[in-house]
Amino acid sequence: YERARTIAPDRFAVRNNLGILYFNAGNLEASVREMEEAQRLEPRAASPYLYVIKIMNAVGKTGEREAWEERARQAGVDLTAP
Repeated sequence: YERARTIAPDRFAVRNNLGILYFNAGNLEASVREMEEAQRLEPRAASPYLYVIKIMNAVGKTGEREAWEERARQAGVDLTAP
């Protein structure tokens, strides 16, 4: 996916999947960067919000978690959907 990012940096799926891979590998900082870009590309997709909210909660950044929850609400994203 890192190679795919260099070829297609504006593809939501590439950024989102790379963010998930970084998350699963424990590289939370890189995951947040990719999820921020994925969210910019697809503002109504739930996945970037859910992952960043989970990360911010895990590292104790309550204010940032709440900001992401508000961004999701403003974008009309349903964070309760599976």
